[in-house]
Amino acid sequence: MKSFIIGIGTELIRGFILDTNGNYIAKFLNSLGVDVVGIVIVGDDKKMLMKTLSFAYENSDIIITTGGLGPTKDDITRECISEFTGINFVFSEEILEEIKRKFLAVHKEMPVSNQKQAFIPENGIVIKNRVGSAPGFIINKDGKTIISLPGVPSEMTDMLENEVKLYMTGLLSSQNEKEFIVRILGVPESRVDEIVAEAFSGKKYGTIADYGIVDVIFYLDRSKYEEEVREIKERIIEEFKKTLGTVPTALFLEERNDISVNLRDIFISKGFTLSVAESMTGGYLSQIITKAPNASKYFLGSIVSYSEVAKEKALGVNRGNLQKYFATSPEVTKEMAENALKIFDSDISVAITGIAGPETDSSKREVGTTFISVSSKNSGTITREFRLFGNREKIRFSAAMRAITMLIEFLSGRGTENEKG
Repeated sequence: MKSFIIGIGTELIRGFILDTNGNYIAKFLNSLGVDVVGIVIVGDDKKMLMKTLSFAYENSDIIITTGGLGPTKDDITRECISEFTGINFVFSEEILEEIKRKFLAVHKEMPVSNQKQAFIPENGIVIKNRVGSAPGFIINKDGKTIISLPGVPSEMTDMLENEVKLYMTGLLSSQNEKEFIVRILGVPESRVDEIVAEAFSGKKYGTIADYGIVDVIFYLDRSKYEEEVREIKERIIEEFKKTLGTVPTALFLEERNDISVNLRDIFISKGFTLSVAESMTGGYLSQIITKAPNASKYFLGSIVSYSEVAKEKALGVNRGNLQKYFATSPEVTKEMAENALKIFDSDISVAITGIAGPETDSSKREVGTTFISVSSKNSGTITREFRLFGNREKIRFSAAMRAITMLIEFLSGRGTENEKG
């Protein structure tokens, strides 16, 4: 399979910025066994970019572009690829809301020009940007693939090493193969890869990590699929227990879906309802939960008690506890979860407090300190402390994902003790 890399930006051809993206992508593609037949840099010039796309398309199977996805008038990648492929780009309210939240997280209002970044290819694959604002995308034209990524190196590499890597691995797989996914919660990707590599030597697989959740994607022979799936299910848990001394929470999937769908399916299958009390995450967790269709069948609602006043008035948190322990504390988080359980009359509740930064709060705890409590009518309350890293946005999102992991572990009969993580 042949590939072509196109770096887009006038700042590149004028020498203001060195194009490190092309070198990084070339190494990435070669590591997958994909031949790179060319790397070209073009400016923000529509005529030249269209010619380059045409040449790359005629001489390769995969085109990867970087740059030109920003909000300004000279960011022309979307328009050129749309015209070249004949694929319409449509406005996405969901993407727009994500971009707005990223600006709000740093106390800024999103400029109107950034709405341009919410246009995505019809029937294409959107690659969410966890580092910056501009999403990437993948589209197919007559059996050939165009992958478009932001030009900012940190944003490009994050997308390339996660979603693009997964897509490419699947693309390179034989048509006689079928995917089987083992979703591991709470174990670092490097550790997961070590265990799987040793236990399943010779099997084709790939891994992709997302905030404490690692998907191991096995590519199995269709003719032996059921047999191989049984083997993986039996062996993988044993191998983790043997190596780690404990059994991680694992979900077995035939297709990679959003964690919110997993959470919904588990709650509905058990007939349980859920309520949420959020502080530091500001509604992030509730938004993730409601991404899944039919979430209303189990999710009763949430209270975003961002201030101490809200915690006291809306959730009924004891004022004395707020003064004694501070808002970011295991004691207050536990009370928030238990009170939400009563207010919504739910079977299970989860609460989050923490410090997203850039400064600490009255508790003087370190930025990234997070407390999560899960409360149940029948099993009491568990509270865990986490130390999360990254910028404000990443810490908030990580906290929401940790809460979902705790809920799944709780429902699977694990994670029933208080601990630090």
